[in-house]
Amino acid sequence: MYRRRYIRLFVSSTFIDMKLERDLLQKEIFPEIKKYCCGYGWEFEGIDLRWGISREAGYNQRTMQICLNELHRCQTISPKPNFLVLIGDRYGWIPLPEYINPQEMDELESIATEEEVNILHKWYILDDNYLPSGLYILKPREVEDNINYFDDEVYNRNVYYPLRTLFEHYAEICQNNDLRIRFNSSATEQEIFDGALKCNDSDHVMIFERILTDVSSVEAHRIFLEDNNREKLRYLKNSLFRKTKKKVTIRTRYDNYGSKEYIDSFCVQLKKNDC
Repeated sequence: MYRRRYIRLFVSSTFIDMKLERDLLQKEIFPEIKKYCCGYGWEFEGIDLRWGISREAGYNQRTMQICLNELHRCQTISPKPNFLVLIGDRYGWIPLPEYINPQEMDELESIATEEEVNILHKWYILDDNYLPSGLYILKPREVEDNINYFDDEVYNRNVYYPLRTLFEHYAEICQNNDLRIRFNSSATEQEIFDGALKCNDSDHVMIFERILTDVSSVEAHRIFLEDNNREKLRYLKNSLFRKTKKKVTIRTRYDNYGSKEYIDSFCVQLKKNDC
């Protein structure tokens, strides 16, 4: 019985600043690659979970688990290349870790304030089903005690920012890179760490780097640049670029970004490298 062969390409990027490029991948580039692959008996699928994760999954605090599971699936069943990184001048959203083991919980309690300990125990619930000693699992956002944690402003003020401060301090004290990745790195860095930096080779990884210059307006600066975490982004880029030579870089002025010239250049170079 004939079985289709699959190529699955996982796309990793920050969110708001790479909307144009991800739209171009879905509408212009992937359909052409899909047609090309089909002619050789392969089924092509581009996986971009920035669009695919439901709001419910986000409220259930399982975004990273879903992303990393899908990334591992692409690497397991698909030939090379299977991982595309779009990277610009933003480091991206840093999620709360979805689990904490008992030893980590003890260490966190030893450095936390009383208020931070209370928040920690309110939001991380011990699940004894994980052997040998259980795991503390980040619980879903919900309405509790008449407080609407679905509201981002409420959640960030009462939960996210206090815990982010604690976890950042903990990662700095421990000076363990694997722990830093889980407690104090962006979703994009976690994907890059699992999808590229942990691997023995880099033949499966492709990189698109966009460098925007002369970004003048405040709104554009907010979307495309990031003043915080510049050092983290520099370290991530250096680590990634040392890992693989399969890199396309486009440098463009902000007033030319989104022009036909930019779009044509992006599409031509990405299709050439994907194929």
